[in-house]
Amino acid sequence: MRAALVVWLVVLCGCEFKAHVADNAPCSAATCAGCCDGERCVESAAQTNAACGLQGQVCSTCSNGCANGRCLGPCGACAGCCNGTQCLAGTTTQACGSTGVSCVACPAGQSCVNGACRAPSTCANTCAGCCVAENCQSGTLDGACGSGGLACVTCPSGQRCENGTCRTGASCAASCAGCCSNGQCLGGTTAQACGLGGVTCQTCSAGSCVAGQCTTSSCGACTGCCSTGFCTQGTSVLACGKNGEPCQSCQSHERCVNNRCEPCQPSNCPGCCSSLGFCNAGNSDVACGSGGGLCRSCPGFTVCVGGSCQ
Repeated sequence: MRAALVVWLVVLCGCEFKAHVADNAPCSAATCAGCCDGERCVESAAQTNAACGLQGQVCSTCSNGCANGRCLGPCGACAGCCNGTQCLAGTTTQACGSTGVSCVACPAGQSCVNGACRAPSTCANTCAGCCVAENCQSGTLDGACGSGGLACVTCPSGQRCENGTCRTGASCAASCAGCCSNGQCLGGTTAQACGLGGVTCQTCSAGSCVAGQCTTSSCGACTGCCSTGFCTQGTSVLACGKNGEPCQSCQSHERCVNNRCEPCQPSNCPGCCSSLGFCNAGNSDVACGSGGGLCRSCPGFTVCVGGSCQ
């Protein structure tokens, strides 16, 4: 089988233009996440005003610019759609569209779903991911990538599916210490983009982002626990907790271990546990023991030696 044809063009601006055509496979929605210029797949990262599109559609020529595989309308950068120079939400059947395209009126019987006109009772109307026939998929797999109820596509070789879009380069989730937003790695420490370890960024609707987690604590950035508006270490049985959550008072048989109330037990106490849940050294005549067992008072004339009454 002949090798895959890879065509590299360098345009005057110095940008790289890359197109990939699989062996003997025509350009289509099954083989191209961008648009088709004849048998050539033009991926979104390499698209220009002269070749713009998604999901294996025929490339379009844009008058007002191409962004993320869609021609922009005359109102420029717009999350909804353009009605002349006015940016609208793009969520009604009278004015439907997204990412700055020109608004369209949906045909009779169709509704506007995620900025696109959809026929009723289809996967596209109810699926947040992508559709294979009428089956809704998550849209996060390299072999079934997409979002907003569009048809799933297989990401080309060298690309990964990030939040429903095929992207070139290493997966954000695999390489990001913060959180991922549309394939972009962010710090993950703000209320607008909260998360750590490559998870999808969350928006903290209330409170703040503490250690990559949304918290409603009034203490702000607190690694311990919050008590009456003040941040404490969260390691006391009277004030135990972490990540800015409200402090808890551990019960009488518990102790605060790693900022969590736990009962005194062999796993966290090398000495002995008192009846109040405190871990004692276990070398006292009145509190003798070892290995997290219950402390005992040595009887008579016996003394505590090495955690044992003798």
